[in-house]
Amino acid sequence: MNKKVIIIIAIVLLVLACGVGYYMYENSKQGESDDRVLVEAALDYFDKYVSVYSGSSAYTITLKDLKEKNYQLDKFTGCDENKTYITITIDTANGKVIETEIEKKC
Repeated sequence: MNKKVIIIIAIVLLVLACGVGYYMYENSKQGESDDRVLVEAALDYFDKYVSVYSGSSAYTITLKDLKEKNYQLDKFTGCDENKTYITITIDTANGKVIETEIEKKC
């Protein structure tokens, strides 16, 4: 092959690889943003509707719970409302949130 053809093929492959990498990066950022919206809604729900003094250190809030209280979660329309949930773990000594964990079934 001619050196020019090899260089052109290498440049095309490099541009293609960069484009795919950028696309994957942007999609992962969008997923993280959606997760943050879900966690923020769950924490707000937890503050308003859950009694911390029920003796438990982990609480599960489903997507169905959030939708019943009219939280705007349109990005999760295709998700199973009972199997998509956020588990909130608290410190039983002071009631502060230690950790949140998301389980999505979309």
